[in-house]
Amino acid sequence: MTLKAVPLLQAAGIYPTDSKNSPDYLPTQILAKGYAEGHSRKELAAAMNRLMGSAGKLRRGVVGKYPNRSKRYGLVIVEAEPEPPPPETQPDPAQEAAP
Repeated sequence: MTLKAVPLLQAAGIYPTDSKNSPDYLPTQILAKGYAEGHSRKELAAAMNRLMGSAGKLRRGVVGKYPNRSKRYGLVIVEAEPEPPPPETQPDPAQEAAP
């Protein structure tokens, strides 16, 4: 649920963060908005930490700017990089020239 809640919160103008003291702390906002589906704050925090750690699905990134134009950081979903297309097999010009 943690990963599903991030775009819902962003659509509402809330850019969640992993900072426990912030009012935009992701587990707190998930509970406040009713997206927890019965999970506790501790479970949501553990899920957030897993997604940021070994899973690599969440990371801190720039989500906007403050009024003084300094960068505002928050959690962003890491998009899976598309796999590169397979290399095209091109005929070897040396083999084409040989009779």
